[in-house]
Amino acid sequence: MRVEILFKRFFHWVVIALTTGWVYGQPVYDSKRMIDGVSLYKDHVDPHVFYYEPGKLKLKILSDGTPDFQFLDMRYTGSKCYNDRGEKSFMSLLQVGVEMQKMDKDFMKRVKVKLPPKSKIIPLSISGIETQLIIPSTGSDHSKKDVVKKGVLESSGKESVSTSRGYWETRVLTIRLNQYESQILMDCLKKKTLGLSLQYSFYADFLGKSDIEFTGSKEVEEHLYTKEEEDKEIVENRIIQSDALPIKVDVEQYPDVVKQLDLNEEIPPAYAGLEIKCYDFKENIRPDLFMKIVEIEAQSVDGAETVKQEVKFLKKNTDLHTYHISFPYAIYVDTPMRYRITEIDIEGKRTIFDWKEKAECSSELDVTTPVKNQNLISKLIEVEIDSENLWQRFDEVSVFFAYMFNGKSKLKEVRFEKETSSIVKETPLTYDKRNPIHYVISSSKDTVTTRRGPNTLIDDYLFISQ
Repeated sequence: MRVEILFKRFFHWVVIALTTGWVYGQPVYDSKRMIDGVSLYKDHVDPHVFYYEPGKLKLKILSDGTPDFQFLDMRYTGSKCYNDRGEKSFMSLLQVGVEMQKMDKDFMKRVKVKLPPKSKIIPLSISGIETQLIIPSTGSDHSKKDVVKKGVLESSGKESVSTSRGYWETRVLTIRLNQYESQILMDCLKKKTLGLSLQYSFYADFLGKSDIEFTGSKEVEEHLYTKEEEDKEIVENRIIQSDALPIKVDVEQYPDVVKQLDLNEEIPPAYAGLEIKCYDFKENIRPDLFMKIVEIEAQSVDGAETVKQEVKFLKKNTDLHTYHISFPYAIYVDTPMRYRITEIDIEGKRTIFDWKEKAECSSELDVTTPVKNQNLISKLIEVEIDSENLWQRFDEVSVFFAYMFNGKSKLKEVRFEKETSSIVKETPLTYDKRNPIHYVISSSKDTVTTRRGPNTLIDDYLFISQ
């Protein structure tokens, strides 16, 4: 018994070390300063601690000089899962490796010289990364729109995890494409004058008095601030880095980056055919949870053995919330897989749940803790802008959503930029049931900023035209 108690105490401190990581207190957004082109933020508690932003992304190049780019054109020649026997249909997969620009030792030395003595420079803790792949339409018909696909940057190994010494080095963007989108991508790759574009935004949580006012009415103010928050200090989920990465791949020079595979009722090895999602840590739905392990079992085509894979979601890696997994052997797509969830809480207690069957033909598995039994609501908010009208007057438009989460005020930003952004963006929000979401629209040109609101969000879609 004593050994068990000591283990739990040890595990508790390990959890504190891992989940707080390098966060000494909380970065303050208003303290932002630029040094040698990189943004730094002061810590709310320790005056000697400064946080630096992540670097820009670039296309990863493999050791043989080939771009880390793989387009699998999956052609189904008949499957009950797609109700398409005798017809051709497509379910393709695009995977792109990206690398983050590093802050070298020389840069760190130059920055430290410009900071107070004994200062410590550490990475910001990234709360989330949002990505969109833009595939330009190749048609001359103006009615044909560019394809915009939301993706996720997922782990590709130890180099995909940030530490107290620096940010992650490399990750993989994975996106599924239907028949129409696959054709647009193929046309785009064949026309060397056109290129793909990966738009990305890094988010981080900051503490401080927001410069966005939500005091338009007594009702709004009561919904957003508790009595303990008289100074209106709230956690702000702000964009700290936003850019567009051009992706140009010469398919004539590197023909192996595109592969076509015909399927019937089975999934071939190495095809990342199953998407597993868990938003418990990204949305902080389960503050008591340290780790969630998901085991997946499937039947191999030859029937010789059961194939198993495992993924782990951790409290310290809130921006790793989706994985696409493949199996070492071919498996059937039209037979049920089964999965089992194991949870480990912050006290070290392990809970192993029963095996469950995943619905056959389903390519997604969401293991997020249901919020129906909690006082929370999860929504995916879609924001669209009238770019033709707005970009005539502004260079940047942001929407700030204010809401309550577990009794505390939160602020989240969705930003559109004239040169790099698409016209539609999605952002997930989890908030207290009894308090609505409010928002302010901020539009900027040069040094002039205008703001409208606050308003109450009525549904899951917001259109901004002026």
